[in-house]
Amino acid sequence: MAAASPSAITIIAETALALYPILLKNIPANLTTQVTARTATYAVLAYILASASDVSRAFSGGLIQPILYSVLNLVHIGVSYASYKLLPAGNALALFYTYPFWNMLLGWLFLGDSVSLRSIILLVIAFGGTYMVATHSAIETFENASKEKEEGANTTSSLGILLALGSAFTESLIFLIVKTPSSPSPFLSMLQLYPIAAAVIAGYGFWTNSYSSNSKDTPMESTIGNTWLPLILFNACIGFVGYALRFYAIPKLSTAVFSILSVIGVVAAYVFQLMFTPEKINSVAALGSLLIAGSASLAQAGLAQA
Repeated sequence: MAAASPSAITIIAETALALYPILLKNIPANLTTQVTARTATYAVLAYILASASDVSRAFSGGLIQPILYSVLNLVHIGVSYASYKLLPAGNALALFYTYPFWNMLLGWLFLGDSVSLRSIILLVIAFGGTYMVATHSAIETFENASKEKEEGANTTSSLGILLALGSAFTESLIFLIVKTPSSPSPFLSMLQLYPIAAAVIAGYGFWTNSYSSNSKDTPMESTIGNTWLPLILFNACIGFVGYALRFYAIPKLSTAVFSILSVIGVVAAYVFQLMFTPEKINSVAALGSLLIAGSASLAQAGLAQA
């Protein structure tokens, strides 16, 4: 049996990651608990599955690089959550999906990628479709699924816009780390991004006693069965697998093709929302989904060359 292509792996990864927040929505956990479970599970599984060479390379240059990567990861998570607290979910999601444009800019600046006109056109079409889906549906994201609602979250916030754009830019910086030819292994990238971040957020949680099953004000009690176990299972079976596949595919695809294909996650999220919630099909969101799918199909066919 032929191995799956990097393009197919990217679509599988983004589809899996689109299902992730819908499942997590049903687990009673606050932000600290969610992020601790996420980063710790990824770190442990990456260490188990990584080769001895990957483990050695992850820390061979000392701790400065892993610390910087972990800080970047935590900043990315923090600004993502904050943007969803300050903006309507659709606006925050649409702004986050400017990251393919940042991918291409950073790829051109630091990796010597070329940027074709067809790539830009397909990316603009995909972004237009993303905006249509994001603003005409109630699709969930990891950040939105576990956020605590604040008054004013349905109004435009200048700070929220900046944070959402910061989320997109830091996502692209993580892309650049994984894309770098010197780190082709997905588990190597995970070892550089997650263990120290997990230790920091776990330490914060224990220090502030902010773990809970349903409220940031309730300390962690006997929540293994209904909170921690489901979180660990979902992070292991869906989140970790999705990110491992994404990190595997990134170095094997041109920046433009990966960036366009990654937007397929918006379509998957919309489909899952229709499947698992009472939401009905919206014609604008459906048209946006078709635009995204069409752009991804053309990119996969090789019409977008980086």
